Amino acid sequence: MRAARPAAHQPFLPEPWWNSTVLDDDGCFGVPDGWWPAIRLALEVHSREHHLYGDSWERTMDGQARFAAAGILVIPLSPGRIRRDGPALLREIESAYLRLQPTARTS
Repeated sequence: MRAARPAAHQPFLPEPWWNSTVLDDDGCFGVPDGWWPAIRLALEVHSREHHLYGDSWERTMDGQARFAAAGILVIPLSPGRIRRDGPALLREIESAYLRLQPTARTS
């Protein structure tokens, strides 16, 4: 996740909580790689090495479903995209962050 950290730090974009536990009434239901709790925005880095094989893919999909059911927007990232397309990725994160602001939702 270290590779995503510089991409997600802009003057108006506050530093996310990195690898923070997200709780619901039943306890922990996820640990996104980046998390903005006030607006319910999460970043998830999915590498082939850790998420594609065996039960990992199913656990990843289950986690995505839990976040979606809780009304959390998850931006999925791959390590390759972080490396090769950082500026475009940052624009997507910024756009989501701005759209999820309370003032943006009421306008």
